[in-house]
Amino acid sequence: MSEILELFESNGPQATLRNSQGAPLILKDVAITGELRGAMFEAHVRQTFSNPTDTHAEVVYSFPLPWGATLLGVEVQLGQVKLNGTVVAKAQAAEQYEETLSKGDAAIMLERGNDGNYVLHLGNLAPGEQCVIDMHYGQLLQFEQGGLRLAIPTVIAPRYGDAIREGGLAPYQVPETDLLAEYGFNLTLKLHGDLVNARIASPSHPISVARNSAADVVTIALTQQSYLDRDFILVLDQLAQCSVATVAPDYVDEKTFVATASFSPSIPNAKETNAAVKILVDCSGSMSGGSIQAARRALMAIVKKFTAGDKFSLSKFGSSVEHRSKSLWTTSEQSRLGAEKWIGELEADMGGTDMLDAIASTFALAHGSPCDVLLITDGQIHGIDAMIKKAKDSKHRVFSVGIGSSPSENLLRRLAVETNGACDFVAAGEAVEPAIVRMFNRLRSPAVTKVSVQWPEGFTPKLLTKVDSTAFEGDTLHASAWFSTKPTGQITLLGKLVGQSTVQELGSVEINEIPATSTSLSRLAAAGHMQQFADTTQATKLALDYQLVTEHTNFLMLHERSAEDKAPNMPELHKVKQMLPAGWGGAGMDHHIQYSIPMLMSECVKSVSYELSSPTVMRGRGASSPQVRSLEISGMDHYDIPAFLRRQIDPVPTIGAIGDRITIKADRIWLKLNDAQETIFALLTPNPKAIGARIWFVNQKHEVFDYMDFASLEDAVNALQVNGFSDYVKKKFSLLNRVRTRYTWKCEDHTRIFTNSPAWVKP
Repeated sequence: MSEILELFESNGPQATLRNSQGAPLILKDVAITGELRGAMFEAHVRQTFSNPTDTHAEVVYSFPLPWGATLLGVEVQLGQVKLNGTVVAKAQAAEQYEETLSKGDAAIMLERGNDGNYVLHLGNLAPGEQCVIDMHYGQLLQFEQGGLRLAIPTVIAPRYGDAIREGGLAPYQVPETDLLAEYGFNLTLKLHGDLVNARIASPSHPISVARNSAADVVTIALTQQSYLDRDFILVLDQLAQCSVATVAPDYVDEKTFVATASFSPSIPNAKETNAAVKILVDCSGSMSGGSIQAARRALMAIVKKFTAGDKFSLSKFGSSVEHRSKSLWTTSEQSRLGAEKWIGELEADMGGTDMLDAIASTFALAHGSPCDVLLITDGQIHGIDAMIKKAKDSKHRVFSVGIGSSPSENLLRRLAVETNGACDFVAAGEAVEPAIVRMFNRLRSPAVTKVSVQWPEGFTPKLLTKVDSTAFEGDTLHASAWFSTKPTGQITLLGKLVGQSTVQELGSVEINEIPATSTSLSRLAAAGHMQQFADTTQATKLALDYQLVTEHTNFLMLHERSAEDKAPNMPELHKVKQMLPAGWGGAGMDHHIQYSIPMLMSECVKSVSYELSSPTVMRGRGASSPQVRSLEISGMDHYDIPAFLRRQIDPVPTIGAIGDRITIKADRIWLKLNDAQETIFALLTPNPKAIGARIWFVNQKHEVFDYMDFASLEDAVNALQVNGFSDYVKKKFSLLNRVRTRYTWKCEDHTRIFTNSPAWVKP
């Protein structure tokens, strides 16, 4: 290894892999408060930023909002100045933003990306300055089979594919993950009306529930320190009713009223049909840990639901796809046992998430009658549009179960809507059975077509939103209409069963006699109506009228600074990186789960048990987690290698004792600097146990202190990139490829698997 270090020193300054701007810009924390009334959820999100550098900064931060959420307003506290802005056309906003920065003034712009996430631009934040962003959004929730599930996403997980070519994102919009990032998260919610009598639980976070019977309000709050590493999930069931209709004033015209009806359909004389289902399960690396365990539980529950007359096939995918059969099996004792054996052997060991080819191959499986696809995945891909087009062309309905702490709800919801299917979600630690029961209720439900809404007699709508074309028993459909006068009376949902000519009533609801005072409902309705426009000009005009941030419009606010406060140069770009989602690729565990952390010390082989709270990836020096403090107090060397790059397993034979010398013949060499400015080398070799690659982690003392095996070279490289390593050798020192040198063995016997057989590893 000395020859590598000599070459580094003799060829000028070494690439440090630190932010070129110096210390990283800090997103201090995010706090959310929300109000839930019936199907209407309104939330206020506060993001707090600060600039610890000595230069003006431009912050770029990508973040998620829930599916179907509409951004209703933004306020900014920049230092001591409070700013308000407006929604303008996208091209105009970008031009004004850059022009303002070029004059040394401050500008804030918020836009929506092609992937449904939002991107905040905070331009010319002065050294030492703090900025607080307050956002207000609204959402119409989906009641499902007598219950309600509120999901508030907090993190964008790493995704498979090309974000720019396949995902349609601009380079600055592409989210990046930092395994050492740590952002605090706080949340308080209030439930009103009939919801106060519901049974309340959160499978994602520990919560407190305080009931104020006098005010008819329930307050929900987090009970311990939380982070932006998992979606917040709130589950309400045992609800009295799920249908509701509300009238509110219009945002644009105060003389106009908007009525929104939320139906929970009931299909009369419905007979359950036999299911014909192609099951496709995600076994890519991102499903490691709790996600693949939840997938196995879900699949076992699915198999138990099959009855005589049902047919199914089994497929799994990662970088490739594997089908258990060439066509569908008939449900029998033999096929059920075969399925259970196949499910029990599933592992998240199939590389990347090549979902497009996998689902196309599954569509092509032979089937003699109409067939559905049941997809179990975390949905972490960039090529959403191509996926949806392929699914629509196949004529299959796609039903999805989203697994994990941060599934891609945008993909799975869009896939369900576009194929007349449905989707459900299961967080880590959440019971699988309710989601599977709901899914099978839909799968066996008779198809309903030509869904329409009959508005109260004597009131003619001026404008209508489009209603979903598919209705499932016990789920929710939303419909809105604009009226010249306040409507009263009954709103009815109608539809026809496939094969029948008679239109049937699927549900009805009486308009609430007390109108809402807020115009938020009309802006949510406008956002829904805008989806019907193919014409960009019409969509842009509606977005500007209702001040909505869309793919055609951005939110913009400008602040002219005094002459002495103007930035002397153009700001340095700082991209706020995402935390790694809990459980992603097996990287973390859920709170309240006890497990042992092997102590990686040369003289200590005992394990220490902790009750972990999120996040569970070990942080760099200065982190406050008890795990890190224990390791630092013990005096051990500390390296910034994340948990999912550490193999923690039972004692097995090793290639040698601590202190032995070994030879590694590396094909490629990557490197990074840790927080203590120590160089960490990653040596890539073939995987001795199977096809794929092994990464050996080596410090500057030529000591091997960790390693990890991957199913493919692509997976190994992806893991290094996510963790901040750079392919330094490939760029500048290709002559060092396949370098052979001697290293000191430092890995603990009880934490590593080794084999003596490969010639390229010699004790």
